[in-house]
Amino acid sequence: MAISQDPFLADLGPSTVVEPYPLDKNEFDFYDNPDEMRTEAPVASGSAHRVESSEEKMLRLRNTFLLKRSQFGFALPAHKLSALIAGDLSGAIVHPVLVHLCHLWGYMLDYHEQNQTWTYAPGKNGDEVVQMRLILGSLSGMLGLAPTPVTSLITYISMSIYFFHKNDVSRGQEFLTVAGDTVLKHDLDLAALANIPSGTESNDTYSIVPLDEYGELRSAFSHLIYTALAVNVVLTTPPLLDARLLDNFDLLMNTHVINNADINFMRAKSVRLLTQSRQLTAAWNNSHSPSPSWFDQYWKLIEKLHAHLGVLNPTQLRISFIPDAHVHGLVLKLASTMALAASADLHGIFAPSHVESSRRYRDAVIEIVSISSTFSVDDCQYLDPILPLCWSVATKRILDSEVLYENQESIMSTIRACNYNLQQALPFVGDFETSMMQ
Repeated sequence: MAISQDPFLADLGPSTVVEPYPLDKNEFDFYDNPDEMRTEAPVASGSAHRVESSEEKMLRLRNTFLLKRSQFGFALPAHKLSALIAGDLSGAIVHPVLVHLCHLWGYMLDYHEQNQTWTYAPGKNGDEVVQMRLILGSLSGMLGLAPTPVTSLITYISMSIYFFHKNDVSRGQEFLTVAGDTVLKHDLDLAALANIPSGTESNDTYSIVPLDEYGELRSAFSHLIYTALAVNVVLTTPPLLDARLLDNFDLLMNTHVINNADINFMRAKSVRLLTQSRQLTAAWNNSHSPSPSWFDQYWKLIEKLHAHLGVLNPTQLRISFIPDAHVHGLVLKLASTMALAASADLHGIFAPSHVESSRRYRDAVIEIVSISSTFSVDDCQYLDPILPLCWSVATKRILDSEVLYENQESIMSTIRACNYNLQQALPFVGDFETSMMQ
């Protein structure tokens, strides 16, 4: 895929993550004097609208991003989110790099809402360049104490997703690779495995954000897994993660944190199970006589999917009762759709010739359609480009005329409508009828 010619990228200089963009201390003086920073021309005297102060604008930008934080996997404990909303640059609760990250994303989301594009016209990208320099300077320790490894991991992943939105696949992959290297360098995956709660802790509070530092680590590691696997299947890029990270996440998949929705973990587990189902299906298609070990893997994966869906369904229902958790609910619906697609994939192998498999395949597809039918046009901005691939995997047996159901035209029409709406809202969204997850 060609790298975008957005002039913003030229302002950043050559693609680099390890060596930050050249920094000039004077570029950061406006944070000591926020009243001197103005990005809009003064409103003429007598105008009905007053000028938005710099503090008001930055608060609005932070809120713009944080409203969508669960979509982008940005999960922090409640006290850290409060510090970000306040724009706390003291470093006492959150590292300033996360405040700059919120501003960067806020600028991009704000521009997209106004112009319906992720890339900029010449001369319109200066605000993001300033925030980018602050982020790179913070990560390198040039602006003070460097972030902790977990905060750096969260930042690298968020920067990766940011550049994918800019259609700069090269930089997106580069930041994602550095995120993986950060986990390996500091053994964050091993820390996630070593500090799993026993499940006996007493905590009556049900939370949709990480409950503590361990939850923050677990969430960040899970989000790395999800992002890397989603990029791999959506953009058909080579795998970006070291095999050790996937192996250790496979061990983590068997755990559960009591009283925490753990959204990033559930989404990562869903995509991991989906990629495993695709591998198993491919092995079936490529073999004239599958070995006993294939069938052993098949039944184990069926059991894992049923158990995972058994956690996702009540979690999704419970979150639907929490005020202002609509976006979190959409992320869980995405996780359910991926798990159901994996289930349909496996049952679909035997659906053409086995009655019970055919019934279970149909039920999984119908459940996916039921979930997809709840997505409004406005909801699509909070979803994910991986959805059409889920629909493609799930409906493959119908599209290939291997099975025939009475209501299948209604099924396909519902998915087509949702696919169209998704294409209008997000980048990298394909057509489920012509694309297929490998």
